[in-house]
Amino acid sequence: MRRLHTIIIAALIVCLLSGCAGGLLLAFTALGAGALAWEINDFLGLDNEDFTLLMDGYDTGVHPNPNGSLNISGLPAGDHVLSLVTNDRRTGFHANVSITSGGSVSLQGQTPIQAGVITGRVQRDVNGARVPLAGIRVAAVFGGASVITNASGAVDLPPTSTEPTVIMGFTDAQGNYRLGPAKFGDWAVTTAYPGAYADAAIVSVSGGDDATGTNFVLVDDPDAPNPATIRGSVARENAGPLASAMVVAQLARAYEPQINPARLEALQGQAGAGLAEQPWFSWRSLASVTNVSGAYNLEVPPGVMGAYAYKTGYKAEITTLTLSAGEVETTNFALSPR
Repeated sequence: MRRLHTIIIAALIVCLLSGCAGGLLLAFTALGAGALAWEINDFLGLDNEDFTLLMDGYDTGVHPNPNGSLNISGLPAGDHVLSLVTNDRRTGFHANVSITSGGSVSLQGQTPIQAGVITGRVQRDVNGARVPLAGIRVAAVFGGASVITNASGAVDLPPTSTEPTVIMGFTDAQGNYRLGPAKFGDWAVTTAYPGAYADAAIVSVSGGDDATGTNFVLVDDPDAPNPATIRGSVARENAGPLASAMVVAQLARAYEPQINPARLEALQGQAGAGLAEQPWFSWRSLASVTNVSGAYNLEVPPGVMGAYAYKTGYKAEITTLTLSAGEVETTNFALSPR
């Protein structure tokens, strides 16, 4: 196999998400080609096929070709974290990008690293029993204690600028997650689930130590509104179900949950300083991944949102929803191949 001498990533960006005052207007528009480019010289002797592309933690299933090219159709426009990483999440890089209509993004100059990982499990407390939460996002923000002691405002997830460094990933069927490569230093790790307190931890990654066992148990927040639920299936148009498709709720108003009060004392001890006023994290979208049957279940805060389904090789489909507290909305997506 050809070594990773040069990777040039060319992407056809054909999806546009846009908002408007007084509500949320979302549409997909056919756009001209956008481009992502990265060049690297034989990093640690790894092959192109050892790398995969993640978008906001979602594994697109796309790998560089043996000649170093990577062609993608239909990436949704907007602010994203793009990660090109190895399967063990120990080598690669993360880039905060803004994909615009007909525009291009260059990843030239990105420096891959070989570093540590952050791992753990996410569960929800249901009447005293701990139930794994599958297919939800976990995010790690570089900067550790400064993230929760800095009074400059909440961190957008996904981020809307090149800083800070953010890693995102999804939990598996057992609620386990693995984030990386995480450069050496301190990280603030968090996850959220509507209707429950969010949770967070400060962890450290160094040359000899991964941040393992970063576990979260989400408990009900009695002051939070009852979440709404979007559920349904994602399938090929006129065909069978699509497993491992991503379903995203793009929120008109960001979700900014409170951290579990029981965690605050520990966080203050980890931070070694006073905590800034909450919210610390502002989730601009929530997402889930379909199971082997193409089914999904996504808890969301009540309000206006666009819901879309995405899978590499298919045209994304989007709908606009206005959901009230406790409402259950069945939304099925049928994606046509590109």
